[in-house]
Amino acid sequence: MKLLLTLLGSTALILGSSAFAGENCENCKKGEKAKAYMLKKFDANGDGKLSEAERATAKAHRKEMVAKHDTDGDGKLSEAERAAAKAAIKAKKEA
Repeated sequence: MKLLLTLLGSTALILGSSAFAGENCENCKKGEKAKAYMLKKFDANGDGKLSEAERATAKAHRKEMVAKHDTDGDGKLSEAERAAAKAAIKAKKEA
């Protein structure tokens, strides 16, 4: 459970613009938007929860996103890298 919460929080920080993360969650708190995003994106069987396989897929996606935006190569995203990632995602979405 702790891993799932960490994964949800990290993904929310990476992809957490309100337009991207909470399309169907207008009045939700940040963590709820992240959960809604994770379920929408990774709940392949539609049962409303992430199985071990779905969590593994989400974790792999997170690693890809970190690797893509980790410009200093330290394995994590700094505030500046996070901001750049959000800007890149927003620009891609608007294109």
